[in-house]
Amino acid sequence: MSGGRPNRAVSDVLAFSLTFAIIITGVGLVSVVALEPITTFSDNQEVVNGERGLQAAGSTIDDIHRSGDPYERFDLVPGDGTLFVNETTLTLEGDGLGAALGGSGDSFALQANALEHRFEDRSLGLEAGAVFRTDALGLSYGPSIRCDDGRATVSLVKLTTTDTIRTSGTFDRDVAIGPTRAPAGTPIAATNGFAAFEAEYGGVEQTSVDGNVSIDVSGSAAPENWNQHLADAGWTDDGNWWVCNTDRAFVRIVTVELTQLE
Repeated sequence: MSGGRPNRAVSDVLAFSLTFAIIITGVGLVSVVALEPITTFSDNQEVVNGERGLQAAGSTIDDIHRSGDPYERFDLVPGDGTLFVNETTLTLEGDGLGAALGGSGDSFALQANALEHRFEDRSLGLEAGAVFRTDALGLSYGPSIRCDDGRATVSLVKLTTTDTIRTSGTFDRDVAIGPTRAPAGTPIAATNGFAAFEAEYGGVEQTSVDGNVSIDVSGSAAPENWNQHLADAGWTDDGNWWVCNTDRAFVRIVTVELTQLE
């Protein structure tokens, strides 16, 4: 009987070693095979969450844009991305449109500015009342632009900022908007802090013009997304311009001032 104990001990050691080896091999295989899909899924989910955040912000700003609410508040979570305000321009053209909106002639350059959420290989943004995602088609939250029944309506948001937010004409980490608050009642991590904003009504300019109205979106933050949206909305592509062939056009520009809250 005693002679069997060493053999049994050796068997137990071999069994333990084999089990441990299987576990280590399994962990290694999961790390090699599954880590990349898991990381990709996590990155995509963060972009999806960022897009939902900007859509909610767009809806909030629309309460000012459409209803004339004096001010609203919203939050965005930068996560592994970077928030910043990009200096962008949309150009409108129509008979006497520039002069009617405080400029001169027929052309009016709207410095719309875009609140962008940039990731390594793609960007999200809130611009002129619309939300875009550069790796998708069109706009995921549409602007107030219509071209049908012989009439055109173009109602856009001009985003301005207070001195709490620096702006840039190109992506620049020096003007990044960092998180200033952490969610209450949850573990605090580097990626779950949020930036709080206040959006305030800053006035409106509006006019009606006879004849066609045109839009040039080449100076926007996401021209391809705007082009797709305008094509789907019935506007006619005329080189750099998108034209609504209409008898009369109503144009409205609402200024919304953005402040980052401490």
